[in-house]
Amino acid sequence: MKIKSLLILVLSCLSLAAFAQEGGVRGTVVSRNGRAPLDQVKVSIVPGGVVATSDAQGNFVIENLDKGEYTLLFEAPEFEPLRLTVRVDQLVRDLNKVILAPDMTQQVLDDSIFAEFDTETADDAQSLPSSLSASKDVFNNIASYKFSEMRFNVRGYDSQYSDVYLNGIRFNDAMTGYTPWSLWSGLNDATRNQEITSGITASDYGLGGIGGTTNINARASQMRKGLRVSLVNGNAMYRFRAMVSYASGLQDNGWSYAFSLSTRQGGNSYVDGVYYNAFGYFASVEK
Repeated sequence: MKIKSLLILVLSCLSLAAFAQEGGVRGTVVSRNGRAPLDQVKVSIVPGGVVATSDAQGNFVIENLDKGEYTLLFEAPEFEPLRLTVRVDQLVRDLNKVILAPDMTQQVLDDSIFAEFDTETADDAQSLPSSLSASKDVFNNIASYKFSEMRFNVRGYDSQYSDVYLNGIRFNDAMTGYTPWSLWSGLNDATRNQEITSGITASDYGLGGIGGTTNINARASQMRKGLRVSLVNGNAMYRFRAMVSYASGLQDNGWSYAFSLSTRQGGNSYVDGVYYNAFGYFASVEK
């Protein structure tokens, strides 16, 4: 009987000790601009695979962590990823406010200021106003767009030396080296998030090149949450364009989905028989 009681006491102490070693981390994710709370922010432990998502008030919590040091990765569409190293003890550690900075490389101008023109290719040239790419650095903006019609190339290199990736997959033509921009032309909302590297600097998605690299991030979880409808009417390259896009954002079950539909119509007012009708669609599901 005494041995049984002693075993029960020892096991109880071991359970308490094991429980005491488990802690956690919590906090509130806010934007640097105005300190507004951010929801649907993905908070993950790297490496490890433990993932949490902030709620409508920006709050998140990760529990049942062993004592030790962890690296937290905060990811949200249109915000720069943030890594924090925290030490977890026996209690849940409160980080208070975690501030995320807007990703300036993904900021775009609204349709109410400038009408959107899409990237079109006949000879892999860009045909959109430089103001629409003002989020890129000044040199790339002017060299790639504003002077493209004058046959001006970035750093003097032809566009075949610039690598373009879609979700980390290289899309340059294997024979010519040029990028088939027409594959996603008209899908502005789906392809607006771009990561650009100048020169031979290595990146997370490629080794770099003399003409630089561009990665189009079309993941459903990284698209701006909500419904967006756009109608544009003009008298230049296109006479009419309509676009509908929807993104669910990161849901509670870990799934995300997004789609985009567009049509662009050209007229016959200049020369009969040169009408232009183009349609585009995009769909993405991610978990």
